[in-house]
Amino acid sequence: PTKSAYQNPNIHYYLLLEERNIPYLMINAYYHELNPSYIIVDDELGAFLLTEHLIKLGHRKIAGLFKTDDQQGINRLRGYIRAFRTYDIPLDSNLVVTYQTEEKTTKPISMIESILKSETNAPTGIVCYNDELALNILEVIRSLHLKVPDDVSVVGFDDSQLAVASEVKLTTVTHPKMDLGIEAAKRIIRMIEGKKSEEELTKIFTPELIIRESTKPIS
Repeated sequence: PTKSAYQNPNIHYYLLLEERNIPYLMINAYYHELNPSYIIVDDELGAFLLTEHLIKLGHRKIAGLFKTDDQQGINRLRGYIRAFRTYDIPLDSNLVVTYQTEEKTTKPISMIESILKSETNAPTGIVCYNDELALNILEVIRSLHLKVPDDVSVVGFDDSQLAVASEVKLTTVTHPKMDLGIEAAKRIIRMIEGKKSEEELTKIFTPELIIRESTKPIS
């Protein structure tokens, strides 16, 4: 599913698949109204781990940048907020930036630039929706003559090749893309062969925190 946080415009086609007993499986996100078989990563836990990591390093002003037209982004935002509540830390709403897919190269960039220029409320940590956005944020930070992680700690999400593509290697969480694909293939074959059991309808992978060079304890 794409833009999975929105109402699904293709419900009719999925219901037609079910009517004809054609098995299907959703990866990364799923439409809740269909209650389908799905394989996903625990995105909420991933963002919680990243935010918790910054909190344990002493950061309190932590900005969050999340794409909210897909379910992954909604869940990552939820995990970010949950970390603040778990550690009983006030969350400044001015440090939360949400954006749509079409805005991903513009809005979060301009917003974080403005936030970082604040003389009274600049964040010391930034949680990014994914590694791609985190790399763009690194460029913004450099343009403002700030350093990562000396001035600002930055975390990504996905542990993609991009996480180690920059001069500063990103702290991030794993997104087991290969394992998702392998598991999806195994399950769809079992579904085709009619061997599906109730416990095989869903699988949720647990992300792991990968600590690299982009985070450090606050001075």
